Amino acid sequence: MALDEGGNPWWARTRWPVLASSVLSAVFIVRSSYVSVDGRSFTLFDDAMVSMRYARNLADGNGLVYNAGKPAVEGFTNLLWTLWMAVLHLVPVPVRFVPLLVSLSGAGLLLAGIALTGVLGRRLAPDEPLVRAIAMWAVAGYYPLVYWTLRGLEPGLIAVLLAAAVLLAWRIRDGAPGESSMRGGLLLGGVLSAGVLTRIDFAVLAAVLFAWLLWPGAASEGRRATMVALGVVALALVAQTAFRLWYYGELVPNTYNLKVAGISLATRLDRGSRAFGALVASELAIALALAGIALVCRRSARALLLAVLVLATVAYSVFVGGDAWEYLEYANRYLAPVVPLLLVLAALGVVQVAAFARSRQVLALVGLSALVVVAAAVNARIDTDSRFNLRVASLLSQLDHAHWVAGLSAAALLLAAALGGRTSHNRVLVVGPLVAALVLAMSLPAWIEWGRDAGHLVHRNADEAREGLAVRAAATGNPSIAVVAAGNIPYWSTLPTVDLLGKNDPVIARGPSRRNFDPGHSKWNYRYSICHLRPAAVLQLFEPSPSEIRMIKGCGYEQVIGNAYVRRGQTGFDGQLLSRAIFGVR
Repeated sequence: MALDEGGNPWWARTRWPVLASSVLSAVFIVRSSYVSVDGRSFTLFDDAMVSMRYARNLADGNGLVYNAGKPAVEGFTNLLWTLWMAVLHLVPVPVRFVPLLVSLSGAGLLLAGIALTGVLGRRLAPDEPLVRAIAMWAVAGYYPLVYWTLRGLEPGLIAVLLAAAVLLAWRIRDGAPGESSMRGGLLLGGVLSAGVLTRIDFAVLAAVLFAWLLWPGAASEGRRATMVALGVVALALVAQTAFRLWYYGELVPNTYNLKVAGISLATRLDRGSRAFGALVASELAIALALAGIALVCRRSARALLLAVLVLATVAYSVFVGGDAWEYLEYANRYLAPVVPLLLVLAALGVVQVAAFARSRQVLALVGLSALVVVAAAVNARIDTDSRFNLRVASLLSQLDHAHWVAGLSAAALLLAAALGGRTSHNRVLVVGPLVAALVLAMSLPAWIEWGRDAGHLVHRNADEAREGLAVRAAATGNPSIAVVAAGNIPYWSTLPTVDLLGKNDPVIARGPSRRNFDPGHSKWNYRYSICHLRPAAVLQLFEPSPSEIRMIKGCGYEQVIGNAYVRRGQTGFDGQLLSRAIFGVR
């Protein structure tokens, strides 16, 4: 193995993970494109396209609303990211390329996040340059962060803001020479304010950082900087709340009511804790073990801050009941942005294991190999389908197989390192297998899934985009539609839309849950949404019962194909044209 002058392998040079991430992002984005009637086109995850609809309306001068000309409802939870999407809609490119601009923005954020992860590793362990390289490689290959970010959601931005905030907090706590309390406080306050304006739950992480900065032992200059930052963040929160009250007439986003209101704490904690337990088995076991080794071997306030930030995010995810996509068996949109912090600790753990005396080192490697195999076995035993109320049996079967492949591969690498004996380059021969085992155990199953189908729901999102375009072409005038997936079809059709699952409808959001708790997918009311609001066409239904079908037909709707209906007497759609348009896509 080629080593540099410091005895480190070639891959320890930090430019390689940045280059790898660039190539990976390019391939990912190209694979997620599709062909529409207009040629090569791009789209995003359906939730991201909800934000895109708000952004498009804002860029077109219709306000930050879901339906132009209708009462404003805050059906998004990523204000700053949505505003950035609005800026991208002003770029003079065809609309089918605007999602590409969003994905490219995400690719840039991934690169920034990898670079900041390297800085975190260097600052945490300045005497161990391998920590920086290991952390950067682990983040570059970490599929959940890549997927959520390149599919148009905000985790990449959150990860960058969090890493920057941690670095600023370390600098303030250490009393960096030449750093004024006002300048340091304004910088930290600006970064944290951007975080809470991106997602309001970033306030949980901001609170942890403030508590750490104000903990006894901080210099007076650091305390003054912290109070300045606290004032900036408080002002941002007050301004955002005032805007929400003025513009939307609510104290909290509509999505909060949809996912939390009427759902008991016990129900949320039950689902959230089971979701996190499943995530540990499927992805995080080895990273948590290595991070634990790092915390035990190198007790430092900086390492403790990283650990507490991760734990605080876990607590929040459990508190809200997890996300709707827990069946994917990789980190949800709340957890993915903080995993880079965990990976920095895990990278330090790798170096610590490599520095152990040989007998202790062998014991650690054998224990880690057993851990990844046990985690794969536990994951295969978890009935994710019934636990999270989603019908994805074939996907789960594929994932279980992939987790076995990842677990056994990681175990083989660790055992090889344990049995390899001591050589002149023993440290490198331990670090290499450990890094490979970490990356494989955490991300290989998801990358295998990506290799099969370009990413979860990518093809479905493309079909929804095609359907939106087809429905627009089949429409006369500006008739309203009703959908379950409230992003791609409404965005590409541009038609007024009834959101049947309530993300953009406060009546549904405040209504009762209709099924076992599944965030954002538990509430609907067809009597209100269809029989009262009277959309011209219903394009999708969510788990309709026979009685609900009879009710919909009794309200004057005729079936055109599958769960698609048109209202008798409406003039916006010809039933046969609509049927052909939908059939041509589905």
